[in-house]
Amino acid sequence: MSERAAVIIDHAALAANIEQIRRMTGVAVMAVVKANGYGHGMVNVAKTALGAGATALGVATIDEGIALREADISAPILVMGSTFPAEASEGIAHNLALAVYNPEQARYIANAAANKPVNVHIKIETGMNRLGFSADKIGIEQILQAANLPGLAINGIFSHLACADSDPDFSNEQLNKFIYTINELNNQGIRPPIRHISNSGGAILLGKNFHLDMVRPGIAIYGLAPEGDVRGGESMAGRGFAPVMSISAPIAHIRKIARGEGVGYGRAHIAAADSLIATIPVGYADGFARDMGKNGGHVLINGEISPIVGNVCMDMMMADITNIPNISIGDKAIFCGQSHHRRISMEQLAAPNNRINYEMATSIKRIPHQHPRNP
Repeated sequence: MSERAAVIIDHAALAANIEQIRRMTGVAVMAVVKANGYGHGMVNVAKTALGAGATALGVATIDEGIALREADISAPILVMGSTFPAEASEGIAHNLALAVYNPEQARYIANAAANKPVNVHIKIETGMNRLGFSADKIGIEQILQAANLPGLAINGIFSHLACADSDPDFSNEQLNKFIYTINELNNQGIRPPIRHISNSGGAILLGKNFHLDMVRPGIAIYGLAPEGDVRGGESMAGRGFAPVMSISAPIAHIRKIARGEGVGYGRAHIAAADSLIATIPVGYADGFARDMGKNGGHVLINGEISPIVGNVCMDMMMADITNIPNISIGDKAIFCGQSHHRRISMEQLAAPNNRINYEMATSIKRIPHQHPRNP
């Protein structure tokens, strides 16, 4: 395995986060593992989540669902995103539950089902304006027509909160639209057994009336804050969650430079005094922003703060270590995680990279991921 850099996934923390969601909500948990498990490694995350008590998995695409099946995962899997005609039969063949969100899509999924009924979850549009049947009489009539299609077994009904982390009033409006639609369908004899609307924000920030039969936490199971801001790490610790991903790279080279010398492409950093510069072998091809240093980005080395200087290169970046004693080649630079008494959270890493924690975690793709397991 490459020694250039490492992403370490803490599966004990992941399992504990799933258990915390279960304690907080008291309902079934669908662990959302789309986008390669929010950058943490989809298959490994899925297995740990199921072992910790999650009863189902959520993905965005048919291909993600198939990859889980090919990893011998037999738990229920819901494809929450779009399904197109050419891939519907593949989803059905792999026993994936599919989101149904408009009449045309309902028909081609039913046609693909043929002699093998497919489990579907009806998606209701309550405020995201993304996917779903309208929460009104027209939408309800369309759902009733879909329910009569042979080949569709309606196993669930769901919606998605747009502002669970920031606007409880709007979230309540969404919940009310969702419950209205459910009640109207119930009156027509359509009673999907699994009702779910809560993402991470709904599960941990809103009331139990949002939890219904199941919650769908994504970002929270990775110990990251649904709010996405730089205070997120502290807020999640206060809620009983722990971060799952840490990112580090060893120092590859150390060089003394004189006052007035430049660092990196464009000499974007000019040393104001004689300095000691460390080269770290990761760059923007690894998911970091080129202007990370200009925006106040830093790493931790031996527990001390070391600012990134100059433009981040494709495969390397430089850090000023002038004020940190006893540094050697091979010492770890921590981008996200703990170093002695200090920590950089994913939210704090994301900010100088002009991202939120969701984007940052899913951007770290080239660095090898390690999945040590507790004995």
